[in-house]
Amino acid sequence: MYSKDCHKNIVKEYKIGNTTIKICDEAYKDKTSEDISKILERVTLIGWKCIRSARTLGKDI
Repeated sequence: MYSKDCHKNIVKEYKIGNTTIKICDEAYKDKTSEDISKILERVTLIGWKCIRSARTLGKDI
């Protein structure tokens, strides 16, 4: 997700070719360790769902 305010919280920046990738920690600002764990668990479940779906379609992941 892109946020106009993200430029204030950039924690890492990568450059790949002509693309600049900026990692922003805005989503984790003011979150507890428990909140962050729940977010990461949800992201993991979504990622595995995508992988299972791609494999079902015969895509090599």
